[in-house]
Amino acid sequence: MMRERLNFLAVALLAGGLAAAALVWQAQDRIDRQNTALQAGDAGAVNSADPLPPADFRKHVRQVEIYYGQLGLVIEQLSDWASGLAQGKPLAKTIAALSAAAAAGLFALAKRLPADPRESRIRRLFRF
Repeated sequence: MMRERLNFLAVALLAGGLAAAALVWQAQDRIDRQNTALQAGDAGAVNSADPLPPADFRKHVRQVEIYYGQLGLVIEQLSDWASGLAQGKPLAKTIAALSAAAAAGLFALAKRLPADPRESRIRRLFRF
């Protein structure tokens, strides 16, 4: 009984996670297409470049290095990387991967549980 519930929960978690990832992916894809269409319409206009992130300025890097050392630079790079995972298509990939990992954990846990004696009798009756 517990095995069946865990397996059902794993399937539901996997389906919900993949559905959420698909929705996030489609929303970001729609935004990307709109931005591309806007940029194509403004082909004659001068495109202003995006501002550089602070990590690209030597002065900023030097100040972080002075105040926090090399570890501060590494932590800042990890923070920038993690914040990049929290939006758009990388977020969809993260949601899909985390839901798949959680579902795999639930499947593994369900497999390790002892079989219900009633379940084994039912399986003997309805063997495929």
